[in-house]
Amino acid sequence: MVTIDRNTLQILAFYPFLKPVQNTGTVDFGGAGYFYQDDKYRMVVAMPDGHVLILRRSPSKAGGIDGYTVDADYNVTGTDGAVPVPNGATSLDLYAVVPDKVGNIWFTTAQGVVGTITPGGTIRWVNLNDPYNTGQPQPPARWWIRSDRQFALYR
Repeated sequence: MVTIDRNTLQILAFYPFLKPVQNTGTVDFGGAGYFYQDDKYRMVVAMPDGHVLILRRSPSKAGGIDGYTVDADYNVTGTDGAVPVPNGATSLDLYAVVPDKVGNIWFTTAQGVVGTITPGGTIRWVNLNDPYNTGQPQPPARWWIRSDRQFALYR
């Protein structure tokens, strides 16, 4: 993850992570492709390893490019994560995170699991059994989902 100055395009901060490259001919933006900045100017990111990280920019001790410090780490779909892999699936790919107005972090997986992380760190989820395409949270606790088969509102 890179923070760039919008005027000079100079790299201001950097957080390294690895995302496995798949030779499928398509670009997958899940797992660090979709993120947001919270009200404390921290990055909230769905990582390729199934964790949701809250990253705070931290000044470089040597000068130059800053780094990021992990303020919170939620194991959603990683090894021994809170959400089990559904029957018939070989993995559970964490796709995106978005906030709602009451402080929850909503997450989705490419396999059709939608869930929340509460401000206290509790992870709740539901398997929609429908591959996810896109979604949008609506306050206070609703989620519009467009999948391969339907467009629906979940509360």
